Amino acid sequence: MRKKITLNINAQNVGSMENLNNALTLLNPEWAVVMDGDGLGLSLLNRGFVNKVALRHFPDGQLHRPENSEYRSPISFYSEFVLPYVDNPNVYIYTTNEPLYPSSDSRWASDTQILVDWHVELMELCIANGGNLVIMNIGTGKVEPDQWDVFRPVLDLCADLDYSKQFVFGIHEYFATLPTSGFVGGSPEGLTADGQQVHPPYVTFDEWPYDPSVLTKWHCGRFNFMLQYLDSINLAYPRILVTEHGSDRLDDVAFWQQNLVQTAPYQGIRAYKSCENYWNSIEPQATLASFYAAALHYLDTTVYDMRIIEGQAIFTVNGNWPEFNVQTDPAIFTALALLQEEDPDPIPDPDPIPVVETIPLQDVQDAFAILDDDIDIATNNFADSVDLAFIRFEKLFDE
Repeated sequence: MRKKITLNINAQNVGSMENLNNALTLLNPEWAVVMDGDGLGLSLLNRGFVNKVALRHFPDGQLHRPENSEYRSPISFYSEFVLPYVDNPNVYIYTTNEPLYPSSDSRWASDTQILVDWHVELMELCIANGGNLVIMNIGTGKVEPDQWDVFRPVLDLCADLDYSKQFVFGIHEYFATLPTSGFVGGSPEGLTADGQQVHPPYVTFDEWPYDPSVLTKWHCGRFNFMLQYLDSINLAYPRILVTEHGSDRLDDVAFWQQNLVQTAPYQGIRAYKSCENYWNSIEPQATLASFYAAALHYLDTTVYDMRIIEGQAIFTVNGNWPEFNVQTDPAIFTALALLQEEDPDPIPDPDPIPVVETIPLQDVQDAFAILDDDIDIATNNFADSVDLAFIRFEKLFDE
């Protein structure tokens, strides 16, 4: 069975194709995200390394802003990037990348409305002419819990059963050094910036919550705020792909990250390689690769263990981002493969409920009235009248 944990790949800076192929063989993912390399994405698809691929084309952070040099009209974007693949149901085109202003920015509301309108026009082109999209790809923390209503038009299209196969909602979800960052609030140690203890420590392996579903999740798992909004309006959930995932520096817990054990030559703590000395200080028996694999696997089996979440793409395979580049650590993929081997088999989908043709209640009530009228207990014609009544019942069922 295909797995969810996958890779975000920069096709121009892959390095060793052998290492990439080995990593994907161990991960056995459903998806891959490939930037600036349609040929590589199609090759991975055609050679069976993945079942679906999202093709990204940089630059793409400001496609929706007419005043920006990156701007492309929806019809222009569709014609250049989507139209060539309308006959391939397993190719999805990645639209924008972290396009939003910070939620506290005064431009957020008006700019986000432009972004939504741009996407609706593009999605309608796909509905009319074919093509699949991974839309939005919103950065971590860029939408507050009460701001999801502006996305209603695209969420309506994602929820429509006629179109849901064409659209996947893309999000970026990073954790700050530990996969439990953002649980409840404050740092993973449970402290706020002013020193208040708001939850128990979620630091070492044995302190990671067994069932974080009951906890508010501000970093990984932030997509639940979208689901809560959808529940409030009784709208179906979209398909979701975490198109960037892993460890990074996050502003709301920077007060904690900046005081952690540092790892040379990195300045501060950000991507997984800069976490090595800190991770070793809390779990001395774990290697860099085994700790990162454990963190990714923990989130996969707790936070993202939902059918609507189709994958989490580790950022990144990209030689230009050495602190993030997982391709140089093949032991990560070996460790993930071993952890995934231990996962219980997923519960299969239940058998579909058979469709039973029903008879309107009023027809049944009328038939019983006929039965009551036809059976004359006071006469010796009881058997004949019963036969007559059941003949009428059979006629009703035949109709």
